[in-house]
Amino acid sequence: MVDASIAMMRCWIIVFLILLSACVDGSKKNPIDPGSSSSSSSSSSSSNSSSSSSSSSSSSSGGSNPSLALCLATEYEQPAAISLQEIVPQQKFTLPTGLTFFPGNNKIMYLLQQDGMIWRLVDDGGEIIVNPFVDLREYYNVVYLPEGLGGCNECGLYSMVFHPNFNQNGYIYISFTTDGANGRPLQTHIKRFRSSDNGVSLAQDNSGKLEETVIFEIQQPANLHNNGQIRFGPDGYLYIGMGDGGYSLDAQNVHNPFGSILRVTDEGEPAPGNLVQGGLPELYAIGLRNPWFWSFDRLTGDLWAGDVGHAKIEEVNRIFNGGNYGWPCFEGNATYINCGSSGPFENPVWDYGRVDGSSVTGGYVYRGRVIESLYGTYLFSDFLSGIIWGLREIPGESGYERVQLIASGKAVSAFAEDNDGELYILDYTEGGIYRLVPTINDSTKKPLPVRLSETGCMNIRDVTQPDSKLLPYSINEPFWSDGADKERFISLPEKSQIEVDDQGDFHFPVGTILLKNFRLQGKLIETRLLLNQENSGWSGYSYAWNDDVTEAILLETSEDREFGGQIWHYPSRAECRQCHTSAAGFSLGLEIAQLNRISPNTGQNQLDWFVERNLFSSELGPHQLALKLPGSKDLSASLGERARAFLHSNCSYCHRPGGTSQSNMDLRFGTELIFTNTCGVEPIQGDLGIASALLLAPGVADRSLIWQRISANNENKMPPLARNHVDMESAELIRDWINNMDFCRTIAGPLDGKYALHKDENTILGRTNSLPALVNTDSENKVEWQIKPAIENFYHISLVGDDDLFLHYENLKLSIGPIRPEWWSAHWELIAEEDYFLVRNRWYGHYLRVVNDSVGMAPLSDEGQYKWRIVLNPNHGG
Repeated sequence: MVDASIAMMRCWIIVFLILLSACVDGSKKNPIDPGSSSSSSSSSSSSNSSSSSSSSSSSSSGGSNPSLALCLATEYEQPAAISLQEIVPQQKFTLPTGLTFFPGNNKIMYLLQQDGMIWRLVDDGGEIIVNPFVDLREYYNVVYLPEGLGGCNECGLYSMVFHPNFNQNGYIYISFTTDGANGRPLQTHIKRFRSSDNGVSLAQDNSGKLEETVIFEIQQPANLHNNGQIRFGPDGYLYIGMGDGGYSLDAQNVHNPFGSILRVTDEGEPAPGNLVQGGLPELYAIGLRNPWFWSFDRLTGDLWAGDVGHAKIEEVNRIFNGGNYGWPCFEGNATYINCGSSGPFENPVWDYGRVDGSSVTGGYVYRGRVIESLYGTYLFSDFLSGIIWGLREIPGESGYERVQLIASGKAVSAFAEDNDGELYILDYTEGGIYRLVPTINDSTKKPLPVRLSETGCMNIRDVTQPDSKLLPYSINEPFWSDGADKERFISLPEKSQIEVDDQGDFHFPVGTILLKNFRLQGKLIETRLLLNQENSGWSGYSYAWNDDVTEAILLETSEDREFGGQIWHYPSRAECRQCHTSAAGFSLGLEIAQLNRISPNTGQNQLDWFVERNLFSSELGPHQLALKLPGSKDLSASLGERARAFLHSNCSYCHRPGGTSQSNMDLRFGTELIFTNTCGVEPIQGDLGIASALLLAPGVADRSLIWQRISANNENKMPPLARNHVDMESAELIRDWINNMDFCRTIAGPLDGKYALHKDENTILGRTNSLPALVNTDSENKVEWQIKPAIENFYHISLVGDDDLFLHYENLKLSIGPIRPEWWSAHWELIAEEDYFLVRNRWYGHYLRVVNDSVGMAPLSDEGQYKWRIVLNPNHGG
């Protein structure tokens, strides 16, 4: 009996010690906090530390990745009615815009890239063989230049379709655009080609050109809404979809083809029976803004179209012969402007606002057999949110209901339908092709908990604080969130690492969760989780805290709530996807430039802290370590640096190459101002009623739409999502920056400047006929040069007084002559070093140099002089 009592006492002592240990561990603060957790302090430090000591060492430098097993995205499933099956996982395509199946054979398909390339894919016993079908750039000036001045977001290749009698005539129709860059006219072409080898290639004539017949051609008014999708209808006629070309009122003008569906014969003549009266005989329906993907129901012949909205609303339409779909009088079911047209107008089948997305991608009525539950359902998506929905008629009623099928995590640029009615989607940014298949539920996973306390991400004893195993971090320039303070944390899978690309963006492993707490007026009101899940990529979820801050509940959609007289917006999951895109690196704030800062808590650079814990998969290079974003409130930085930092954090996640904006602005901090496509550039999507408006008008903020939108709090506001209040301090910063700007400038000076390229004080780069030559400054062969942006970080160098003659380096020969704007041989990088420049050619990578008083090109070496002074003529007129 005594022995039993002693044994029992020992058990209670052990239990007590275990509980005591748990209490001590649970109350610990994270001993390795790398930085302040509030946004107010995150911009206060601006150290120039490049973390050269720890960061330059190997990623295996001692530290170990903490074990984080409880708060992982792989623990949870995303409810979905369908799944995506990648069909060519071994290859990614560049900006895919269309997928067409060979008539009667699902094993042969054609993938269209916006840049003009068409691939032929053949299923050879389960292995997809990819071969070139045709590169239109070899025959036409198919220009796709999304970045830089003169860029063209919607130029390129859109659509391809086989003639209904292809087996007899071999006809293939292709829609694409030519030119459209640097002020050149943009033309949409619908051309008919022929294949004499059963779809293996396109036939050529005796001169080596493609055999072609012009079906329809349109000169576009602007580089916007130029989509020219084509399909043969069940009536055998060719249908052509056409955007409004950037001029909205043209969609109500029956004397032009913009904002319409056209119907012509297979020879390009107006089809009989078109019911739009009083204008072009080809018009089948009008009043569309940008019909981005439309299709015929293979059972009923009905034509369904997604029409991209402008400020607020996306819409899905059933297109009828003679129908007027309202743009710009209506956007969806809402009045947009008084456009002077009385209609009558057709109402959309469905419309939706920015809570769900910002750019509809039309799809198909499903008539396949693989997903029986969706038979007769119209499937469509949104390019920004990536959600795929189904529209189906409500039994016994005249309306439709919408169901979410999957949050795909893809930038869905197009749908495709094979010969059996099965559906596919294209991912524009990642370049994948996916087949829609029934979902397979994973019994090992559970839904994301409704209560935040049950996610495993929060401290079990203080649910307002993340678990101590999550990694805190802070950033140099926080995104404006209506004045809220934020705390940021990372949860990584055990022993995983972060990849860092050349741009400094972080790429996290599947399973990662990013957590952010929002405090408004000192009170915790929201916690957001961003989950990197296996099949759908990154998904955002909002938890709203109750009044006594004891629990946060998962929200199903967006909500607005009032706190202390201020409205706070809880974003929907679709809104989260519109910002957290692949082009922006998904996590947005997690990049080298943002984390390259000294923590006010530890006095250590955060990059060193990450390296010490072996969190990076490879060593950070000097270029990456040099990336650093100043804070917009850091008065030690210049006015321009502070303004650009704000634009980077608040605008560049959309406004960048590959971003989701229809504009071609690039507002990343590292992009030279002239290449942002803002300075001195006219808007292509409305001027807000401001006379002589520019995106950025040097010296005049009132004429600058960038400032106008940042300071607006209506439908014109930027950023457009999750903002109810203007950041007045930052708006004033942008205003001061623009008003203190003298002119748009290249790296060397004013954009309209006249320059001399000096070898030395008395010798400059001139010309002898068509060849560059060194001449004296008083020689009759001296010339002046203009230096204007080409693309990315490269310039064109052209003769003053002759805009058609450019310095270029072709076939290892330096010369002066006419070029095409996309030629890399005429693209020059100006590398500033002290008071001179190195002039590097993009095509070969060689540098402009002088050897024995002869000018030429060579790789950088010790032989010759590579230094050039670029001197502005004081009478340049700029």
